[in-house]
Amino acid sequence: MSAPEWIATLGDRDPSVPIALAAITRAAGASDLVDFGDLVMSYREAHIACDRALHGPVHVQLTGDEVRDHLTRSVLPRLATEGWILDAPGGDWNPVRPRVPWWGQTPEARQIVYEALLEAAHRAAQRAKPVAPQASSASVLQGMDLLKSFKGRRVVDQVTVRVQQGEIVGLLGPNGAGKTTTVRVIGGLLRPTSGRVLIAGHDVTGASPDGLARAGVCVVPEGRGVFPRLTVEEHLRLVAPSRRDVPRVLEVAFGHFPRLGERRRQAAGTLSGGEQQMLALARAVAQDPPLLVVDELSMGLAPLIVAHLYEHVAALAAGGVAIVVVEQFAHDVLGVADHAVVMQHGRIIRSASPGAIADELADLYLATTPTSVPSPTPTLGGTS
Repeated sequence: MSAPEWIATLGDRDPSVPIALAAITRAAGASDLVDFGDLVMSYREAHIACDRALHGPVHVQLTGDEVRDHLTRSVLPRLATEGWILDAPGGDWNPVRPRVPWWGQTPEARQIVYEALLEAAHRAAQRAKPVAPQASSASVLQGMDLLKSFKGRRVVDQVTVRVQQGEIVGLLGPNGAGKTTTVRVIGGLLRPTSGRVLIAGHDVTGASPDGLARAGVCVVPEGRGVFPRLTVEEHLRLVAPSRRDVPRVLEVAFGHFPRLGERRRQAAGTLSGGEQQMLALARAVAQDPPLLVVDELSMGLAPLIVAHLYEHVAALAAGGVAIVVVEQFAHDVLGVADHAVVMQHGRIIRSASPGAIADELADLYLATTPTSVPSPTPTLGGTS
C-alpha cells in the first residue's frame, strides 16, 4: 500500500499544513471527528517529530498554549478556507470536522498517510523555516541575586540562576549547602529576603506556589509526595485541568512511563520507590511544564533505577523542557546535565561543564568555608 499522490504536493507548501493534517490523521476518532484537546497534543507531537528529523534531538520547545493559539488563529482557519475541514462559526473548533476521512479505512492506511504527511512536512520545513511558531530563546528561569535568611543566617546567599529551554542544570552540594532552600524560593514555597525570580521574563517574585504553577513552574519535591491510598490513575487525574483533559493527561503520562500504565489501578503506596518517583515525574510531565525542578531524584533508589529515571529526564529536556535537578550524589546527574554548579554554605562556589565539575568534585565537596567563593559569584546555568 502506498500513500496517496496528493500528499507529495504538500512538500512545496508551508509545513504547518502537512503537520496539521498529520495531527488530524492521528487524532481523529471513530466518528471522524477530532477533539480539540487531542489535536493540540497530536500537533505538538507531529511538530516535534518533524523538528527532530530536521535538527536532531535538540530543538525549541513548543508549549500546549502556543499550539492552541497557533491552531485557532492560523492553522485551522486556513484548513477550513482550503476545504480540508468545515469552518467553525464563532471560532469554536471543538470538535474539528474533516470534510472527508483522507486517512482511509484501516489502521494500516492511517499510519501510512500519517508518516507520508510528516515526510511532506519535513521537506517543506527544509524549504521554509521555521516549522511552527517558535518560543523565545530567552531564559525560562532567572533567579537574580537570591538571598534567603533565617534569624540573621544566610541560607541562600546571592545566588543567581539562569536556565534555558532544553537545558539540564545540575545543582549540587553536600547536605546543608542551601540547595533545597534555593528550590523552595524558586517554587514559591519561600519568599526570598531579597532578589528576584523571573519566569520567561516575567517577575514572579513572591508569587504563591499555585501562581507559579500556572506560570509554568513544576516542582517535584524531595520525598516524591505521593498519596499512598490513591491509585496511579487517581494521582494523574488530580493534575488534569478538567475532565476533558483526563484522557490526554493519561496518554502523556503513560507514554513517558509505560510501567505506570501497567499499574494504573494500583495504590501508590504499594509501588516500588522507583515507580513512585516515576509517578512524581509523570504528574509533572502531564502538565506540559516549561520549567521542571526536581529535588533529590536519586534518594533511596538503586543505581539502575536512577539511571533509568535520568534517561527520562534527558528525554524531557530534548523535548524543550528547562530542567533544574538538585542532587547530593553528583555523579548521577553529571552524565545528563548540560551545566553543573556546586553550592556550599549557601553560595555557588563553582559553575562549569559537567566534566570539569566531575574532575574537581571531591575538593569542592570538602570545602569547609565560604572564603573560596570567587568574585564575581558564578551563576547557575548558561548565559542569557
